[in-house]
Amino acid sequence: MKITIYRCNDPYVVAKKSEILTIAREAFDDVPDEAIELRLQKYPEIAIAADDEGIGGFVFPTPHACGRNRMVGLRFLTVGDRCRNRKLTTLLTGVVLVRAYRKYLVERLRPGGPKNIYVI
Repeated sequence: MKITIYRCNDPYVVAKKSEILTIAREAFDDVPDEAIELRLQKYPEIAIAADDEGIGGFVFPTPHACGRNRMVGLRFLTVGDRCRNRKLTTLLTGVVLVRAYRKYLVERLRPGGPKNIYVI
């Protein structure tokens, strides 16, 4: 399983929109397709876990700042039925957090950079 972070308006994401909606339906019974489509328009990025069989899961990493604090939100962490109990949730979360931490470290080294990073 390979995790890649894309811009939500990336052509790959647009082409795979139906697979993303299918995974969301499998994971959450009561979330309408419009909620996912709204998030694809609202959030800047999506992390997608995919292999040869297709998309297995996704999460929307959302960056936030408050003064000298940086935060990363893990929105709508979703794993499809075929990938359940394979630690994909941990892998998706880990990739997003390591990326956010690297960005935080680069910013922290600058004068007046952030002091803390939080996961929300």
